[in-house]
Amino acid sequence: MVDDKPLPYEITATETTRGHFNDPPLWRKAYLGHYYGLASQDIKGGSVDVIGQWNPRPEAATDADQLGTLTLRYNINDPNMTRTQGGKIPYSGGTLTFQDRNRAIVATKPRTDRASTYDIVEDAGQEGVRALFTTIALWHFRDPSDWELYVDGERVTDFPFNLQAGQLITVKDGPVYVGIIPLPATDLGRDREVVIEPAEPTPLGEHRNEGVSIAPALLINSYNLKQDEPIDEEGEHWEQITKEAYGGFVIEMGDVEAYSNFESFQRHMASNQVDTEWQADERLLHIAYRSGEDLMEMGVGTDYEQAEAHFAVEPGQHRRAIPYRRINGEQPYLPEGIDRDTTLTQQGTTGRLEKNGAVLEMEAGRKMYLQTEPVSGTYTGYNPIPELSTWSLAVPGEVEVRADGRLGIARISVRPLEGKLWIDQAYKPGQRDEADVAERLLVFGLDEVPEVVLNGATLDEPLLEALEIDGRQAWAIPLDLE
Repeated sequence: MVDDKPLPYEITATETTRGHFNDPPLWRKAYLGHYYGLASQDIKGGSVDVIGQWNPRPEAATDADQLGTLTLRYNINDPNMTRTQGGKIPYSGGTLTFQDRNRAIVATKPRTDRASTYDIVEDAGQEGVRALFTTIALWHFRDPSDWELYVDGERVTDFPFNLQAGQLITVKDGPVYVGIIPLPATDLGRDREVVIEPAEPTPLGEHRNEGVSIAPALLINSYNLKQDEPIDEEGEHWEQITKEAYGGFVIEMGDVEAYSNFESFQRHMASNQVDTEWQADERLLHIAYRSGEDLMEMGVGTDYEQAEAHFAVEPGQHRRAIPYRRINGEQPYLPEGIDRDTTLTQQGTTGRLEKNGAVLEMEAGRKMYLQTEPVSGTYTGYNPIPELSTWSLAVPGEVEVRADGRLGIARISVRPLEGKLWIDQAYKPGQRDEADVAERLLVFGLDEVPEVVLNGATLDEPLLEALEIDGRQAWAIPLDLE
């Protein structure tokens, strides 16, 4: 599942942050192509909310200097892509992300209040606010650089390079391709709109990293505000800055496995379309990104309450920050009760999980986890919490493992093609005294006596009893060998 997982591979997971964000939860997404990965959390405010990473060589990378990386932050005055404070970053502005597979719409905004903006400026030892902008950082630690960068199909080698929102930036790094489209950004007073430029080294962070500097290879800065002199600390302009301003980027990644060559990826990106509409009365930005046959749609609120610590937004304000997301008109995330879904696994509390032909059933409301590994044909069902529940696992090949009562905490794996089971199971003190507790596992669909490992010990065949239940042959595996 680690080294031989099927590619592309996708993960969608809920994030409730200790129960503070529900209905809907926050979301985490990760997508792996053959040579790259793109991952994000929709509203986090952490050190890295959006990251793309790739290997520009056909061989496996063995060192960080063999990788390329993309990160994104909102900034005040100067690009700050590295500094952290106790594991978090100076929260210069909001980052709101809608990711679907290998592409993401990332919308940004300044801080929602003037005082917090100036707190960050003062923490950085700067005077006044003279720039507000969204930054994509492109990282590599190879010297010399051998990647290629294009704007609207033309190679760019001299920096800084000025462009406008809506223009297409593409990057080729070996077999990996990155497409970037700056979204229209609110003009708060700027002398340039979007600039691609080299970066100056900045401090990596406080505490153990204090005194260490590092820099991306290139920055792509999309400006709301850029001027030489600081803006006035008071005035009506702050209403627009804190409540109505927005910016951001569209990001899409690909590789040679998905496109025949870089030119094919460039043609795909050039045919894609970004549309935005600002609804002033609702302080709501509508973003639509058509990529190939798919349409991503996202609503972005610019007047929501941000938090000072622990959360990027106050609980409940996430609904105002991102009122809707759709992919081809449909809900893009998981149904209620499913907490995590990947190419190989599923986790939830619905009472039924299904993945790659395997079905795990427990009592609704109980946490449950299903893991599949089709290459070896191994399927695992978990009752990960030590509370009693009915339990059954049906897997391809018409094989079923079922508890004859309510089962305690358990991890049960079956490999039907080889007739093997691995059972790790236990009861809390007092659970065995309950009348409906499971005493055996029943295995249906195996003609030969199975090989069974129970809590680390291989069971002798005489301990496995052959039964017939409702006209079906079953093998009974005792759970208590005392």
